[in-house]
Amino acid sequence: MKAISHESIKLRAYEIWEESGRPHGCDKEHWEQAEKELLEAVPEVQPAAAAKPAAEAGAEPAAGEANVKAPARESAAATVSPAAARPSARAEAARTR
Repeated sequence: MKAISHESIKLRAYEIWEESGRPHGCDKEHWEQAEKELLEAVPEVQPAAAAKPAAEAGAEPAAGEANVKAPARESAAATVSPAAARPSARAEAARTR
C-alpha cells in the first residue's frame, strides 16, 4: 500500500495546472496526473500489523534506523515537589506584612 497525502496531490495538481498555462476545465486530469506521479514516486508502505518491531523479533535495527526508546512520561505530581508547590517562608512572611 502506498501512502500519499491529499495535500501533496493538491500541490502537485496545482503545479501541473500552472505548467500547462492554467487552462480552464482540466482539473480532473491534472489531479489524476498528480496522483499517478506521486504514487509512482512513493515506495510501498507495509501495514503496521504485518511488520514485526525489531525489539520483538530480536533483530538489530536496520542501517539508518535508530534503536531509541521514548522517555517515560512522568506524572504531574512527580514533577513538582511538595516544597516547591508551597510558597517559601520568606515569600509567605512578605505577603502577610
